[in-house]
Amino acid sequence: FGSEEALLSYLTTVSPDERAIMFSNPSLDESFLEAFLALGKPWEAMEPEQRLSALDNLATNEKLHRKRSMADHDDGWNWYMAGKPFEAAWSLIVNLDPSVETAKHVGALLRELPADSYKTEGIAEAIDGWRTGAGEAAKEAEYNAKGRLSKFQEVRQAGARLLASRHDAEPSLYLDSDDIALRCGAYEAMRKPDAAAIEAAVKRDGELARVHLIRNEGLWRNEKTRDLLLDLVLRGSETDEPRWEFNRRERHYRKEFPAWFGGDDCSEPDERPIGDSSIADVVAGLAAAPALRSIHDRLAAVEKTQQILIWMDGVALIALAVHAWR
Repeated sequence: FGSEEALLSYLTTVSPDERAIMFSNPSLDESFLEAFLALGKPWEAMEPEQRLSALDNLATNEKLHRKRSMADHDDGWNWYMAGKPFEAAWSLIVNLDPSVETAKHVGALLRELPADSYKTEGIAEAIDGWRTGAGEAAKEAEYNAKGRLSKFQEVRQAGARLLASRHDAEPSLYLDSDDIALRCGAYEAMRKPDAAAIEAAVKRDGELARVHLIRNEGLWRNEKTRDLLLDLVLRGSETDEPRWEFNRRERHYRKEFPAWFGGDDCSEPDERPIGDSSIADVVAGLAAAPALRSIHDRLAAVEKTQQILIWMDGVALIALAVHAWR
């Protein structure tokens, strides 16, 4: 852009399409990402709806999907600077006011963000504020039974995952919490969980425990722990959510860390022929994106509307037939 003024001027009028392309670009500079995520000048320059949607675009940005490594940087300073966007992103839990709208976008960003931040001050206290109203408890319970978290729960889960992943965190941090979202964060961050710990998690929290154990990177690193995922976590699942997550994680880790798999063939969760598998399995295998859930809901609504229209047309035809007969 030539200057900071030109960049800020552009952001004031950026279109939704241009914003999506810009914030999905993995070549974005660390200093710009830090300034935006720290609610600095780039954040302030954008319209409220645009900057929240930019968090969704950053959620798909490959630059924010990999934990920084010294192998990727020439010196300690570059490694340090590469961590600045992660620190700023995690600080959104503290710096943004909890609301339904902010939870939706912050949860989307943090869902795939590596737990790569040494700056965690205030997060433990702030995550408790990201809660739905008392009237939403029943809806959250429905989500949880299907292996999903609500938007507010996703923020709390992410914060717990970050804190439980710290090198100095107690191994049992949040595992005994009364908050299922915090327990899910602990399941993702568990270090070398054994069969007994995995079975206890699944027994307590069912489908949600299955989904977040599948997201535990440590369980994918060797064949022995992957077998635990297959035998103790995936088999016996009652919803499609664990299968979606397993397929998605397996594709990701095989691409990013092929050495973990030693050239073995892609493992199958079970031996059902594809004809006996659910449609959701097939869709997830093609494109396991969160957007599919909303598409499914919309299609269901359209189908219901069509059924009502067909019924009304039938009633109208009968009425016309009766009138003609008379």
